[in-house]
Amino acid sequence: MAARLGEPASCQDQDYVEADSISPGTTADGYTGSAGTALVVTFATSSSSSIVVIGRLSNFYQPLPIPTSLNLPCSGTAQVGFAPEPTSPTARSSVVKVSLVSQP
Repeated sequence: MAARLGEPASCQDQDYVEADSISPGTTADGYTGSAGTALVVTFATSSSSSIVVIGRLSNFYQPLPIPTSLNLPCSGTAQVGFAPEPTSPTARSSVVKVSLVSQP
């Protein structure tokens, strides 16, 4: 049986992606590097092989709405990727696993 698909509901408090500030050297994951001024944010579900660019963050406290045009599983997991832009030899991308939960 195929998983049910749906669009993210608009106007919900947590329908966005936000990157928190992390002190350099405190994590082995993601680092904007010496040249990075922004992060390109991507979304990939476990049921799809496609990766969708959902936007670009140029400030750590800038919320990025999840487009309601995305067709997502009503439950399951997904991965949100953060890639430094522009890149440099010291830049490292980061991928965060998220849970998708259907709303009543």
